[in-house]
Amino acid sequence: MARPKRQETILAILARKDKQTAQEILNNSKTVNEIKMGRGALFLGLDELKEEGIIKKDEKTKRYSIQSEIKNKTLHKLQNFNIEDIDPNDLVNGIKETGTPFEIGYVLLRSAMFNLSKLTLEQHSPGLTKFEKDKFERLIIHHNKVIKKTFEGLEEIDFNQTLALKKALDMGITIPQFELKMFAKANNKEIRKGIRIFKHK
Repeated sequence: MARPKRQETILAILARKDKQTAQEILNNSKTVNEIKMGRGALFLGLDELKEEGIIKKDEKTKRYSIQSEIKNKTLHKLQNFNIEDIDPNDLVNGIKETGTPFEIGYVLLRSAMFNLSKLTLEQHSPGLTKFEKDKFERLIIHHNKVIKKTFEGLEEIDFNQTLALKKALDMGITIPQFELKMFAKANNKEIRKGIRIFKHK
């Protein structure tokens, strides 16, 4: 038996991005339907889906999310960090305001690229549910946005230094233990600075 359209609309919105308030779901209903969902249909659909155990509501944040078990270890680990809640634009603006935008940018890009490689490898794992496949796709898109926006933000500060950072990232990815070897050559002041930057990770 097909679900009522109000339920399908809510699930479609939450499938794109988990953890949305009722108002956000209402606002985003236009993105999946030609006509925005009415407030009455929204709350009726929310109550029905909650009763069925399909979605849950965080009473502290008032946000709704799909109640779906994630078995894939990589996805489960990244899910706990709520990476999708990070706005790439806000992140880049925060980097620009620091006194060390390129050092912070390097750590951010290195982490995002590392996660992206794991996501890309794992997204075609056998036995994934549709929810897990959709989650992988959204996380990959989000990580690519973070990488793109970070490079754009750093290029606005200093284009040549951004090119140097790209080269360092390439070496860090392709040369075995490159970062460990560079760390071994650092003096005490550089080591303290590196530890301080790492804490932003």
